[in-house]
Amino acid sequence: MRLTEYLQTTFPGLVLKPGCFHQWKYGLHVELGRDHYPYKENGALNLTYFEKVYQQSLSIFHLLFHEKDEMFLVSNIYGTQKSRIKPKAKIFDRYLKGKEMRYKVELDTLPIWNEVEPASFHISQFSVKCLKKDLAYPLLIKAACNEDFPLKPRFGKGNRPYYPDVYFINVTRNLIFFIYDDRGCEIFAADLQSLHSLKEENELKGILQP
Repeated sequence: MRLTEYLQTTFPGLVLKPGCFHQWKYGLHVELGRDHYPYKENGALNLTYFEKVYQQSLSIFHLLFHEKDEMFLVSNIYGTQKSRIKPKAKIFDRYLKGKEMRYKVELDTLPIWNEVEPASFHISQFSVKCLKKDLAYPLLIKAACNEDFPLKPRFGKGNRPYYPDVYFINVTRNLIFFIYDDRGCEIFAADLQSLHSLKEENELKGILQP
């Protein structure tokens, strides 16, 4: 099953693009690094803050994805028709462990995603079906958290207006995990019962509580 078929069947009407949290009613927003700040008083990066953000993001990932769960790794690349898009080398080649997996990456092109961008603006959405073990997910999660800071690993955007977005989709449990940057992440469940079950997980409770 391709990504588009899966989403149409399990998350009908949901399009993985900026603002998708408001498209789906069974979602949970999680604030990362609460009560900590990315910069110290002297202007230096607060590495303790980033370690906390990494740890929380990784804990949520382990909670949502088990070793044998089937999943999609999805990457949105934002640009125009004239953009030279080579995202597989920068994202999939770096964070997919097996070379054979890179030949399974599929591409869909989504149209303009808001009223502000020009009509030529579009999303190149790359996806691959995989297992947790196929991903260098600790580095991938760090890169998503480091988006706005001079830390490594980090996604590059080249001459494109926005950084790539990366979504983790659990096909077995019908869950979607999206880290938008160091400030937080979003979790989507296919139904209300699954969302309630997630909220009762002690590990997630510890992150959600102030």
